[in-house]
Amino acid sequence: MTSPRFKAKSIATQQPDELQLQFAISRTGAVSFFGLAIYSAMLVMMVCALTISSLVFLGVRRIEVTLIGALGAMIFALPALRNALPGARPLGVRADILIFFWAELGAVIALCLFISAWARQGSRP
Repeated sequence: MTSPRFKAKSIATQQPDELQLQFAISRTGAVSFFGLAIYSAMLVMMVCALTISSLVFLGVRRIEVTLIGALGAMIFALPALRNALPGARPLGVRADILIFFWAELGAVIALCLFISAWARQGSRP
């Protein structure tokens, strides 16, 4: 992977023995693309989780208990996926607010829908 781009330039100062530099650091295109791909994957995971749980909740598909494990794993996989981003920033940046938090909330809602359908229609002992 390529490293970020750095640019530095000297800034004029009042004193002759003083040196001030201004740095401009930007991410490369590959890093930005990978970040967008990861956030897109989070959205796809959320849509898949909500689709699975909605179909089961509405009774269109039958309950398969193994999917509860998959939906639960999504809840814990999303933060790991977010932290795998190159140069992951602290939680709460704009991309998190726009995508990550909603994907996490969608996965939790999907698990709750699936579990409530299982509790309502699941097989009896």
